[in-house]
Amino acid sequence: MTEFLLISDLDDTLLGDPAALRRFSAWWKKHGTCARLVYASGRFYESIAQSITEHDLPAAHAVIGGVGSEIRLYPSGEWIDAWREDLSRQWDLQAIRRALQRFSRLELQPRQYQSPYKLSYYLRDAACEELESVRCTAEHSHGPVEMVYSSQRDLDLLPPGVNKGSAAAFISWYWQYRKRQVIVCGDSGNDLAMLQRRFRGVVVANGAEDVKHLRDPDIYVASRSYADGVIEGLDYWLRRESPGNKL
Repeated sequence: MTEFLLISDLDDTLLGDPAALRRFSAWWKKHGTCARLVYASGRFYESIAQSITEHDLPAAHAVIGGVGSEIRLYPSGEWIDAWREDLSRQWDLQAIRRALQRFSRLELQPRQYQSPYKLSYYLRDAACEELESVRCTAEHSHGPVEMVYSSQRDLDLLPPGVNKGSAAAFISWYWQYRKRQVIVCGDSGNDLAMLQRRFRGVVVANGAEDVKHLRDPDIYVASRSYADGVIEGLDYWLRRESPGNKL
């Protein structure tokens, strides 16, 4: 079997169709014996661990939470310390929060969506000019920040260079996978940084239009939705990368 690392978003990628998820679990049991599995989400570790249990997801080897602002091993919940040390450099959450008080349309998300390394707002249907104004204000008060906007609603500010893509790159380096051995799956704007890292990418059919319209030979847009789309993409890339593989 091919050795590979699967890093997949959860909500509206693997989760969303219970029957498709059961098919994915069966596929993983059969074909994932030589692979590692990582769930990458905007949610944090505790919430992701709860979803693994509630939805009977295949057990992950690690979890990327908070749009990349945490990487923890599963099931221990242990942080990968080298990643947390990088987060602490050049990051002043309170300075950014104070600076952004002038934007009346920014609505702080509930406490369970916040962390010391992620500041999250609701900002519905923002235009490019409004997003750029938010970014400039944050950076004027703080210096460089990472800003991720997805689903025309969720705005996350993170330490510079921190996103799902950089977290995926870090964990693939940590476990010593080559880029062609890494398959990433997603559906929305906060998956873009992961999909554009030159890994083997999969976009499920129910994904956002701006993500589905990516034109890149390293990104496969599935014809099926949710976990069925993940299976379709995995079959595509594993057949392509391993001609002798009988998947």
